Amino acid sequence: MNDVTDRLRAANPVKEEPALPPVEPLLARLDDAPARRRPRRLLVPALVLSLLVAIVAVSELRGPDVDVVAEARAALGGPDGIVHVIAREERFNPDGTLVDRSGTTSEIWSARDPLRFHVRDGGFEAAYADGVVTTREDGKPASSTRLDVAARRATEDIDNNTGLTQPGRDPLPVIGRLLAEGKLEPAGTTELDGRKVQRLVGSEPAPDAMTPGVEVEYLVDASTYLPLRLSTKATLQDGRPAGSSKRTFLEYERLPLTPANERLLVVE
Repeated sequence: MNDVTDRLRAANPVKEEPALPPVEPLLARLDDAPARRRPRRLLVPALVLSLLVAIVAVSELRGPDVDVVAEARAALGGPDGIVHVIAREERFNPDGTLVDRSGTTSEIWSARDPLRFHVRDGGFEAAYADGVVTTREDGKPASSTRLDVAARRATEDIDNNTGLTQPGRDPLPVIGRLLAEGKLEPAGTTELDGRKVQRLVGSEPAPDAMTPGVEVEYLVDASTYLPLRLSTKATLQDGRPAGSSKRTFLEYERLPLTPANERLLVVE
């Protein structure tokens, strides 16, 4: 990889979970902004916050949970368009203290067919399209770099890096897929900031004494299943805590592919 790819990985909106072993960063976390711009501190999600994965085998699913996911996708205009995600990432040490430099807010705009995305991380911005990465930092002039074959393949393979702890650049279809695969299950309703939400839970056991297992809880809107919060808790085989994380989705939306919205995918 080159310096540009490494920087993209470090700035990705879908950041790896603190308590878990390192995972593919930016390219798995890419993890779209409204036509109206609101002033806010923007930080790139890890890979953005990661990826636009289609909901698998919806026709074979049963129950109201999956039906709601399908309805939410239809209400948002289907799988096309520009996905816009703003998320606040908080990571905690085993003793419950906040990890240094955690608690940042990330933002990403992304579209597929062909893949394009634009991420912001404080004063750093990066955009990708057709094998070319354009970056700008702290108000300096933008510069572009054409990726080599390996770096381009890794960048365009981000949709394969989502999972139980990695919702990617479009969490909604990832939630649908995890429900379809039985890796997430409904666990009743609760309230979040006065809003009725559905709990979806899942877990992965510790594979060995050195690698922690993880418990996952998604809080999603009870009516639309739009993601609101993802919490993880890691524990070693001997029962010792290994850290936790909380990702709060401040905004999730899908914008139509209009000329004006296409400008959100580039570094201007």
